Amino acid sequence: MALEKLIKLKDWERLLDVAAQLPKEAGIHLILAATGVGKTYYMTTSANNNNGAVVFPVKAILQQERASARREGRLNLTFAQIEKLDKLDLSRIRELHIDECQILYSGGFRVSVEKLIKLILEASKHIPVYLYSATCNVDLLPVRPTTITTIEGSFKREMNVVQIPTNSEIAQNTKYIVGTIAGAIASEDKPVLAFVNSTKKSNAICRHLEAKGITSIVMTSKTISEDGSPAMAAYEKMIEHSSVIAGGYQVVIATNCLAEGINFNDDVHVISTQCEAGLVFQQQGRARKKATHWLIAGEGTDQLVIEGDQLIHIYEGGRRTLSHSESVLADKSQWQEPAHRDKANLYSLMAERSPHGCFGVQIIHQLNGYGYKCEALTLTEVEALKALKNISRKALLKAIGEHGLPSRIDQYDHPLIEHLTATHDHVEFEGPLESAIEWHREWVAIQNTGVRGDCWQVYSKVNALGRKWIIVTVRDITMRDTTTAVVVEFKKQLTRARISSEILKQIAGAFWEQLMPASREWEWHTDEQKRMRLNLFRFLTGFVVDDNDNWTLPDPHIGWDVPLSSAEHNRFRVREKVITGAGHTTEAFCNATGHTKKTIADTKTKTIKQQVNELSMLGI
Repeated sequence: MALEKLIKLKDWERLLDVAAQLPKEAGIHLILAATGVGKTYYMTTSANNNNGAVVFPVKAILQQERASARREGRLNLTFAQIEKLDKLDLSRIRELHIDECQILYSGGFRVSVEKLIKLILEASKHIPVYLYSATCNVDLLPVRPTTITTIEGSFKREMNVVQIPTNSEIAQNTKYIVGTIAGAIASEDKPVLAFVNSTKKSNAICRHLEAKGITSIVMTSKTISEDGSPAMAAYEKMIEHSSVIAGGYQVVIATNCLAEGINFNDDVHVISTQCEAGLVFQQQGRARKKATHWLIAGEGTDQLVIEGDQLIHIYEGGRRTLSHSESVLADKSQWQEPAHRDKANLYSLMAERSPHGCFGVQIIHQLNGYGYKCEALTLTEVEALKALKNISRKALLKAIGEHGLPSRIDQYDHPLIEHLTATHDHVEFEGPLESAIEWHREWVAIQNTGVRGDCWQVYSKVNALGRKWIIVTVRDITMRDTTTAVVVEFKKQLTRARISSEILKQIAGAFWEQLMPASREWEWHTDEQKRMRLNLFRFLTGFVVDDNDNWTLPDPHIGWDVPLSSAEHNRFRVREKVITGAGHTTEAFCNATGHTKKTIADTKTKTIKQQVNELSMLGI
């Protein structure tokens, strides 16, 4: 049981003023301190005075604080980057400070965070390790604190809460988000930092705002890392000047990449869409001085409660235990230690459910507990928005056929991207193009599973969910081996004789039930995915399709188009270039010479060239 202590700060006091009351012995000491008590300054000052080290999970804030410490002459401390903890020499450190310690459970997808957990456990045997947070949920921490000290300051902020009548994820309600942003600007014309943890929805909101004449940009962990991108240029200016307006846009729409650690000093509107309360607090805390705070939340009164290692959904008249999707396509923590992984997955599940409007009132109450005074508002009139669409798959494939395909989404001088930029808004094609690039990158591996046909023909016949499944499968050796075994089993049920469409559908249904059980993969088995399941089954079992959508199953034992191993396929591709470069199709060459893809792969390139020349001399 951790030793708990409460310290109440006077109006003029900061954390440094009560430093003598904090624990000094070796162990893990959790410091729960609200925004505005001087937490960061205390961390760096104490580390400087006592030969300590500080860890900031956010690289940008680490750089900010390192520069600040240098300017103020605090040089006797170590700044440790979370991705480079191996370089930290614990034998030289007398105390360790960890900022935003909720990262220990919310960072379940970062390998470096599990290394941080191990560092804390090891260091705390010999020195005091301080964990700082305003919103840490002790039940989710993968380490057990020796002491818990709560610092009460004078933190009080007002928050405008726009409640909307929905039980769905708040970020899905685009018109209310656009209406709130436009309304906030109309009430007071100043920059907006809006948090929407969905790249797709952020792009849609950006386009709607631009249509209203409001300049905006979307910042995700990806866009702010792309050299030369507008988002990266704006982000760097914002960090350099600690200012939202320095980015050059009226509205910055950010995912959680800006939610923690980065500070802005200008007067702005900060708008959050409902999510886990601690995360809302972190988002709103990016404004360090004067700001107007907004939350878009639902009206529901359901609750999420952690009981032991389970998450419980309590609703009127009942309760139920929530669990993670067991789908092979679901994102889960990959940490090695099961106890650490379970905590990360439990938080991930809570964060996944919290954005739903049915939990709106609970989120608001939790923010009140963090020191916000929430005032409910109503949008009296919300303008209907014109539906926006991304570039169609057909239009994208046509453009790829005409201009080629870049290897990266940030190759702005590539003919395809230049063409698409001239004919579409960037957000209309960025997602679909990135998906196409990923598909093309994995095409050889996909062919090695037995899928036949043209890369883009297969792409056009399988939707996004199906493409995600096949890419995940070729990257995971266990899934790949399982899929191969099931494919071999079901191929035995297929013959060259004509099979009715109904029988084929039954076979395909049994195939997917064995490989992707409906009890676990319910989304896979919805009616909306019916065509995708059938087409993907056909491709996996060797069917080919022509331009008129006629599907046929070539005999696997005769003919030229036979399966190849990875090494054989690589050799075949080299020789195929010789054949097609002379104006032949591979099929025509095989029919004329008796070759198969396998014998082509096994024949020396020089011999293939001679055979191609001989066909040309014969006028074939």
